[in-house]
Amino acid sequence: MIEVRDPAGVVSARVIPGHPCRATVEGVDLLVGGRPLVAQIGATRWTGEDAANGTTLRQNDKPVARIHAKQIFDAEGIPLLRVMDNGDIVDRQSRIIRKAIVAGTGVRVGDFTVSGVSADDLPLAAMLTAPELDPTLRGLAVCHYLLE
Repeated sequence: MIEVRDPAGVVSARVIPGHPCRATVEGVDLLVGGRPLVAQIGATRWTGEDAANGTTLRQNDKPVARIHAKQIFDAEGIPLLRVMDNGDIVDRQSRIIRKAIVAGTGVRVGDFTVSGVSADDLPLAAMLTAPELDPTLRGLAVCHYLLE
């Protein structure tokens, strides 16, 4: 299990890897199947379309985001968040906004601690803790990495 804790120790996200992948991010519960990625939240259907340029996430068939090479892009192809090899997390203006650092049995991202992940999971930890991203996109991004 992967958990995100804030500085007070409160769990803000929990992911249970498997088929399906189960994610709860800031109160949004997701049950994600795949590959290809698929999830249903009420009347909203989320799908993932794999291609050479990454996985396009669609909400009711409308492109919303794309995940590729440690980055998540908006529907227009503009990078929303990018994770560098050294753990720097860069925003859409190419500014370093946080750093993901391997710490003990997990990863620290800003003020958050992500347990249940390794040094290879920096993009997963960065996206799961990204306040710039909608909680649903965060959960889908993490399940995307886990279902590969």
